[in-house]
Amino acid sequence: LLTTKILYHLDTVFLALALALALALALLLMIEGLMPALFPNKWRQYLAELSNQSSKSIRMIGISLILIGWLLFRLLDFRAEFDKIE
Repeated sequence: LLTTKILYHLDTVFLALALALALALALLLMIEGLMPALFPNKWRQYLAELSNQSSKSIRMIGISLILIGWLLFRLLDFRAEFDKIE
């Protein structure tokens, strides 16, 4: 009986996590699609300029975006935890 409750709880947590990740992916795809949808010529120009960058520069851009995303995630997570306290 206890095992069933634990498994049900884990299943519920897994489903909530899967839903959150799916929603995050959906939002990412919508945001990523804005530039080519609204400004196709500028987007093409940006990609051409990006292809001329060195691998090191592109890697640093990627690392910077990851860090900004992580900091934003932590900030939002902190706000959510703070709201639980009140």
